[in-house]
Amino acid sequence: MISALADDRNVIEAIEAGASGYLLKDSDPINVIDAIAELLAGRSPISSTIARTIVRRLGSRDNMPEQATGESGSQQLTPREMDILWGIAKGFTYSELADRLQISKQTVPVHIKNIYRKLQANNRSEAVYEASRRGLIRL
Repeated sequence: MISALADDRNVIEAIEAGASGYLLKDSDPINVIDAIAELLAGRSPISSTIARTIVRRLGSRDNMPEQATGESGSQQLTPREMDILWGIAKGFTYSELADRLQISKQTVPVHIKNIYRKLQANNRSEAVYEASRRGLIRL
């Protein structure tokens, strides 16, 4: 979804309705092109502003401590997976994550896949939402 609206209600409604990603219309053209490429590759582009909106919205909820350690038998994320999760919540691309963490560009999707499995998420937006809901990340 590309929208001028960045308020909590519209963002959450779009994600709950099945948006695979969420960008703001004022994004740089190169970021929109990158987001389209990410979408075509099966990833979920999300503006860092929108990630902060989701985290802020969900962070205000009262989470029980056991949610931070995992629920429904889900596995805990490794420290590297937490680094990757933080990066996708901030809106970094896979290439940016690889550069920042000094890992191979082919390794990032492996970690992303593991994060999605452990958080029972299908895309970037769902992973950030679920991690925030469980209290795993706060921005």
